[in-house]
Amino acid sequence: MNCREADAVLELYIRDELSADDNSLIAEHLTECERCQAAYEDTRALVTALLDAGEALQPTQRMIPDAGTPLPALAPTRSPRGWIAVAAAFAALTIASTTLLAVPALARQVTVLPVARQIAALEADSAELTAQVEELEVRLAEVGGEELMLVETDPALDASDNTLAQEHAMAFVRAMYGGDIAVLQELATPALAAEIAARPSDYLRDGGVVFGQINNISEHEGDLWVFIRLSDTVEFTDSQFQLNIALERDGDGEGFLVSIVEMDA
Repeated sequence: MNCREADAVLELYIRDELSADDNSLIAEHLTECERCQAAYEDTRALVTALLDAGEALQPTQRMIPDAGTPLPALAPTRSPRGWIAVAAAFAALTIASTTLLAVPALARQVTVLPVARQIAALEADSAELTAQVEELEVRLAEVGGEELMLVETDPALDASDNTLAQEHAMAFVRAMYGGDIAVLQELATPALAAEIAARPSDYLRDGGVVFGQINNISEHEGDLWVFIRLSDTVEFTDSQFQLNIALERDGDGEGFLVSIVEMDA
């Protein structure tokens, strides 16, 4: 017997519904295969947990007919034992799954269920995101003559260079909305300046701009980035969008030039 064949009959083996020959074959395979041994333990725990949950959740009261009411005669029926086991398992699974979804604390106890694994994973992700948010400091600050929300993370530059880079990026954005190609090219790297000259409509915007939020300069894969959330008076009057702006040191090493501009929703 191979692993695929063992997987197909593992639950029947646990419920003791295989023939004697098949029982011997899978028992022999389990003594030789660590992978299937682990699958056997997981499946056995799952079946036991589901059946226990189904029994524990049985109603304590039943509707009982009056003593004078005769019970209807039922013709004897014969159901294969396998079908009864499947029906019982399905009923237990339905009861257990509904209860586990409604009561996460119970789901955590039955750790072999997929829903329990998902709850644990979501809780871990939530804890990680909470820790990341707690590391951020958000405050009002004046940058480039504008009062806006400043998000501070681990600084990539000292305070003076950070402010200089932020103000350079904001000046670039103002030039975009001011329609001044010459200023845009002056604030950009030679490569980006050439791209602006070739496709000015990609960089020029109509209307005014309102700055909402900016982060301190961060470093990613060797580039310096600043993320600016803003709205304008033409296309985005009711919502904000974000410009991701990469900067490089200029030739003198004293200032910055914009090398990349990306727009996010």
